[in-house]
Amino acid sequence: MLPTVVSLPAIWVFTGLWGSFFWYEINKDNPRNPEWVSWPVIAAPFLFLAVAGAAIYFARGARVFTALYVAVNLYFMLTMWLLATMAISGDWI
Repeated sequence: MLPTVVSLPAIWVFTGLWGSFFWYEINKDNPRNPEWVSWPVIAAPFLFLAVAGAAIYFARGARVFTALYVAVNLYFMLTMWLLATMAISGDWI
């Protein structure tokens, strides 16, 4: 169970790093990012929810703690997902 719990922050950290690596600036003469660049960012929340569900299901004695841990990490996941999506596309709110 520990690898699944540890992998939750790894997913949102990877999403943030991916978005920062493929940062697109509209004002520069850079070519736009290819479409495949956004695929890991689109898949990250679904992967996060799958891993979170598995972590809560298999945490027999610590389901409440694991659910709270997932809720805190879900906030960071959604934030990183939003920022990475905006960074890759170049469309900022």
